[in-house]
This record gives sequence, C-alpha cells and structure tokens, in this order.
Amino acid sequence: MNKKSLLILISILAAIIIVTILIFVNPFSSNSNGVVLNEKPSAKEKKEIQTESKLKKQVDTKEKKVEKEKTPILQKSSKPDIYIVKDGDTLESIAYEFFGDTKYWYRIFAANEAEIDDWNNIYPGQKLKIRLKN
Repeated sequence: MNKKSLLILISILAAIIIVTILIFVNPFSSNSNGVVLNEKPSAKEKKEIQTESKLKKQVDTKEKKVEKEKTPILQKSSKPDIYIVKDGDTLESIAYEFFGDTKYWYRIFAANEAEIDDWNNIYPGQKLKIRLKN
C-alpha cells in the first residue's frame, strides 16, 4: 500500500468514527425542556401525578362505557324488523340507524339478497328486512 492510499483509508475511518460519535453521543444537545434528571419529584409533583393518573383512569372508564353503548348489536331493539327505504338512504345509513355503526351494512344486504341485486342500488319505498340478532 502506498502512502496516498493509507492516508485516504485513515481519513475515511476517522470520518466514520466521528459520525458514529455524533449520532450516538450528541454533544451538541442540551436539556432544553428544563427537566433535571435523577432528581426525585417533590410532594406537590407526586400529588399532581397521582391526580393526573386518577383523571386518566376516569376518562378511560367513561370512554369504554360510551363505546359499549355505541354498539348495541346484541341488544333487542324497539325498532321494527321491516324498514322502508327513504330518499337518500344507503345500506350504511340504515345500518347506522339500527346497529349504531355503518360497518354492519352487510347484515341488511344478507337479509335481503333476494330483493337487492346490487348492494349499492336500493330505492325509496323498497321494504328491507332488518336482522337485529347475530
């Protein structure tokens, strides 16, 4: 190996080492968010953390209750088993009205396959059977 090749190889290795150090040990970063590491929280901070945790649990519990109320698929409904299509109705909008979610449009289609040629082609005045049970 000649001196020129050796010098190029050493330069490349030095650049790789410098880039690796800059990537993994960023000497230019500073703790700009004001958080002091390895310091125990004060009693006030502990209380705030506990309060936030309790509030988060309450919100999560309420969200789960609302989610359960949104999907009354297994519950009996007081609505009739026959639905007369109105102008502007789609299987998705009817599914939302009966099941609380548009993704159950296929249930209505399955119950009415003999009357509906195309799932996307229903007309006002058409009578559709609605399956309220699984």
